[in-house]
Amino acid sequence: MMGSSRRWARPKGAADLSARAATALSGTTALLAGARLAFGRLVGRSLVLVSLLALAIAAMVALVERGYEPVGAGTRVLTVVFGLVVPLASFAVLSIATGRARIGETVWPLARHGLRSSHLALGLLLGVMAVAAGLAVVTVELSLVLSHGVDGHGAGAAGLGRDALTSGWIAALGGAAYVAWFGLGAAFFRFGRGRWIPLVADFVLGAGAGYSAAVWPRAQLRNLIGGDAVLDLPQATSSVWLAGLIVVVTVLAALRAGD
Repeated sequence: MMGSSRRWARPKGAADLSARAATALSGTTALLAGARLAFGRLVGRSLVLVSLLALAIAAMVALVERGYEPVGAGTRVLTVVFGLVVPLASFAVLSIATGRARIGETVWPLARHGLRSSHLALGLLLGVMAVAAGLAVVTVELSLVLSHGVDGHGAGAAGLGRDALTSGWIAALGGAAYVAWFGLGAAFFRFGRGRWIPLVADFVLGAGAGYSAAVWPRAQLRNLIGGDAVLDLPQATSSVWLAGLIVVVTVLAALRAGD
């Protein structure tokens, strides 16, 4: 009997592999559940109103700038849209997804069934990032088309297409970066009120060009759209730096939510 038990016992390596596979499957399930939670909370009238308001502001600014002086209107419009509309719209999108709660509290109804809060929070943030990035892209592209004119006057059709392509990926990066920072803030304090800290810090500190501005999306986005560079960084470095910040800050937010 003893020999038979040894013969049919599962090897230790196989058991470890099975455990790792189960853990990975559980993590993936939690990520997807968090993303579905975000999308479920975002589908509704609140997101529609935020989107319409963001698009209306961008359109108004674009038409005013183009009517005032067509030359350089696109650059001026992008400064306003990236500096005001994108951060506030991203803030509103995250607020809709989390409600009046910290991120850990938002995912708790799912976490109490055995899914890890940190994985759920990460999925939630990724879902919100996708929506905020999409809204940022649509808002930026609309402002560019209206500031240049639908027919491409002011920069030419080729110039409009080039600007739209470049500004599109910058807008997506910006929307994701803002959600990451607001998500980290929303993991602190009652009702997730910590989200206001990065919003204010981005407006105040991000307006500079020194070390205190380097971690904030505003400063890096300003460089990417042709404004003053923070720490004299080239645009390519700013894009990589901003992408790295998104990863680091998002992971920190998810870990904090899992505490």
